Amino acid sequence: MRTTTKRAGAAAVAAVAALAVCATPATGEPEPRPAWVTVGTAPPGSTLQTVQGTKDDGGGCAFDVRLSLAPGEKAVRADQVRIDPARCVTEMAVTRDIATDPATATAPAGTAVESKRAAPTPAARESREARKAREGARAYVRSRGHYRTSWRDSAGREANAVRTDVDWSWNGQDCVLPGWGAYSYVWSTADGWQLGANDWRNVHDCDRQTSSSAVHYGNDGIFCPGADTDVYYDRTTVHGTREGRLESEGKSRVDGGCADRLAFHHELIRSL
Repeated sequence: MRTTTKRAGAAAVAAVAALAVCATPATGEPEPRPAWVTVGTAPPGSTLQTVQGTKDDGGGCAFDVRLSLAPGEKAVRADQVRIDPARCVTEMAVTRDIATDPATATAPAGTAVESKRAAPTPAARESREARKAREGARAYVRSRGHYRTSWRDSAGREANAVRTDVDWSWNGQDCVLPGWGAYSYVWSTADGWQLGANDWRNVHDCDRQTSSSAVHYGNDGIFCPGADTDVYYDRTTVHGTREGRLESEGKSRVDGGCADRLAFHHELIRSL
């Protein structure tokens, strides 16, 4: 992923623009001119960032979004504002210290939910040294948070979403103490969305505890009459680290009909 921020200086912007005009692919053809499609609105106080995506075999663009919260930081959100499908480039608005998005607080009528909560399994067998360090460790701090990614239509209605949660303890020095992990899948049955293949991983090692889901949602022509639409979350991952950071990685894409009617939204929230 290549991410840039719109607060660059004028000279830097001019240099990048000059390179974009002069650069040509190996075929000698000029690069396509920007063709932006607006899919959302930047919230007040947000910072615009440009993200370079990757094309998949179905012609869709997959965007890798990474967010992070240090101890004491409560929330950060990223909302897609516009996209250039031909160049597979998007702009997103990043807002920090926000409350949980009201649209995600409850599942509206006409939606289905699947969720689970469980203790994580070790990613590898704990060493004797790690056990001894933990037994003599200094006091731990308990933390909790979640990462939620979703796609919404042009009217702001949520088509589907994936949420992963992590609850862990840390002290900035020793191995993390695992608590629990969880996932939640939400999809709009009223608009014809269906839950497809999915996979949840709930693990921990000395450095961090991780909750991660890969999910596919499909729609057989109800959302986009006459065409199938698929949304892939690969993956929606949240980490709780030994330094107390809450970190997320989210990669998702839309394939099929009416893809330009959907926009992505990401939120990383620390609740403890």
